[in-house]
Amino acid sequence: MTELELEAQQALEAKMLEATKGFVKQDAIDSAKQEITEAQNVAIKSLEDKLVEQGNIINELKAQPQTLVAEKSVTEQVKDIIKEHSDGFKAFVNKSAPFKFELKAAGTMTVGTNVTGATTLLPMPTLLAGYNPLTRNPATFLDVATTRSTNSARISYVDQASYDGSAATTSEGSAKPGQDFDLKVSTSSAVKVAATTKISDEMLDDIDFMAQAVSDELLSRVRLAVSGNIYTYITSGMTPGYTTVNAAFADYYPLANPAKIWDVLTAAKATIQAGNHQPNTVFVNHLTFANMWLTKTTVGEYTQPILVTPNEMMFNGLRIIATNAVAGDKYIVCDIEKLNVYIYKDLVVEAGWENDDFTKNLRTFRGEVRVHYFVKDNDKTAFLYGDLSTDADYMTAAA
Repeated sequence: MTELELEAQQALEAKMLEATKGFVKQDAIDSAKQEITEAQNVAIKSLEDKLVEQGNIINELKAQPQTLVAEKSVTEQVKDIIKEHSDGFKAFVNKSAPFKFELKAAGTMTVGTNVTGATTLLPMPTLLAGYNPLTRNPATFLDVATTRSTNSARISYVDQASYDGSAATTSEGSAKPGQDFDLKVSTSSAVKVAATTKISDEMLDDIDFMAQAVSDELLSRVRLAVSGNIYTYITSGMTPGYTTVNAAFADYYPLANPAKIWDVLTAAKATIQAGNHQPNTVFVNHLTFANMWLTKTTVGEYTQPILVTPNEMMFNGLRIIATNAVAGDKYIVCDIEKLNVYIYKDLVVEAGWENDDFTKNLRTFRGEVRVHYFVKDNDKTAFLYGDLSTDADYMTAAA
């Protein structure tokens, strides 16, 4: 303890003694002084021991040889070489003398040889959320048609048929011409369209989006199947629907200037109008639609007479629907309002078990819909399904 510290301690003790005179006994004061002194001596001894220990460590480090702490990078080595041989490097820059770089070789590590075990986790992959579904044709005919709802599995409708006779000018007192017709009752039965997928419970639990993926897949498949059924019905199940343009257009165009796609569609529209219907829609394949745009005159000018609006494309009063749901080189011109689509049971996806699926931890997802689609007999001539190249040849004069 320094003299200054000793004087401060003595002064503090004197003050304490003066302040507590008459209240505290002298032996208690002496005991407290003894305890303070002993505590100070212990603290000072501990500090001295620490200083000695640190001094020994410093002496040991001084006695050890100097070693390279860590290998330098290539960039650091190049900087050191340039710094140590600045004159030689300047000569190299000025192209007056060569300059040699000597770098220390480093060890080589590769994923294939230095990483073992689950090597697919290194480098750490990034998993993109969700999944990328297959790209499919849209359910065009189901989307474009006016869809209604019904609470019956059977729909009946009445067509006027077998019309006979007509009105005519007659003279006074003569017999008036008679006329007659029948009423034909037709019935549509709801068709069930369905698809199923069987999947394990573990897959549903382990992949968070799996249930939604299966549901979306089934809904898409069922809608495509309904659209495909409507397409088959229009193209092969409608009698007496038209399958070629009116005979009035046979050999209409000279061989030197053959009929084009636009000409066929115009003739198809006129054919339907001759049956007292007003067509409003044409369905063609995407490649056919491209050919329509690319049609040129003999001097290389585009000839597409298309009116493009913000929501659709029109040609001669026909809304153009380009879709892969129609086969290449085929076309359908129609009054789409005459296509009746009624949903009896909504399109839904349900999950359940069959046979011993429960014990096998398997689940069956079923997507299905019950739907009516039909065209009344008197409206079937509002549809014309044909082949573009065949009808173009039909309208062009033979050689």
